[in-house]
Amino acid sequence: MMQDRAQSRSRDPLLKVENLVVEYAVGTKTIHAVSGVSLEVGRGETLGLVGESGCGKSTLGRAVLQLRRAVSGRVLFDGQDLTAMQGDSLRKMRQRVQLIFQDPIASLNPRRRIGDIVAEPLVIAGVKDPKKRQELVCEVLSAVGLDASLVIGRLPHEFSGGQCQRICIARALVLNPEFVICDEPVSALDVSIRAQILNLL
Repeated sequence: MMQDRAQSRSRDPLLKVENLVVEYAVGTKTIHAVSGVSLEVGRGETLGLVGESGCGKSTLGRAVLQLRRAVSGRVLFDGQDLTAMQGDSLRKMRQRVQLIFQDPIASLNPRRRIGDIVAEPLVIAGVKDPKKRQELVCEVLSAVGLDASLVIGRLPHEFSGGQCQRICIARALVLNPEFVICDEPVSALDVSIRAQILNLL
């Protein structure tokens, strides 16, 4: 019976979006950013969304993580309804789902050092041992092609756009999430490093 349940779980989509609608109020107008989107992504699958600039791809990614609340529809992750979650339960679920933001520089706190930025998800997740956090931060920075010893003590403005993008990728991957939403994750990277990052993802 347990085996049947495990097989059923493996066949169920890891992410299921049902008729998601996201709107913005701009003055007296309502902008329909996402209109009735439905999709499924299974375990081990990759799904690419293609569309012109401003069509709602980034908004959809944010809505999946509940960084932007939908007007209607549901987002199910591993069978659990994220749209019904708040507070601690949503924070715990976000440890399993991470987002690589489109604008790397804007998504990094300019006053915090890189080591602290990459370690922040670990702190939120309750990894209390500073040595363990440092070890994980160094590992993930190395995985994205950055020398941790030269990076962790510096501020975001000291890095190029491509390096900031790799720092954002490291921050998203440091918890080893089950699902990663990538919003143009390699657009700011040199061709020479793109293959390494895509293979890592």
